[in-house]
Amino acid sequence: MARNSIRQSRRRRLGPIGTVAAMCTASAVTLVGVMLGLEPHVILLRAAGSAILMGSVLTFGLSVIQMANTPPAKSNRQ
Repeated sequence: MARNSIRQSRRRRLGPIGTVAAMCTASAVTLVGVMLGLEPHVILLRAAGSAILMGSVLTFGLSVIQMANTPPAKSNRQ
């Protein structure tokens, strides 16, 4: 349950940036594969692999940057 709420809050904060980047990457890889005349299954595997990798790396990188920019919480110790 907590894992699902973390995922939803991360999506709200970052928006669809990772998804958009993954889709653009897959589209570019598909176009290059078609221009080179590759077989359809090779294009599919390369597009899927690059989309998953690009989306994951970008989303992770943005979450790390956001975490680094968040100021630390003040403690109530005295």
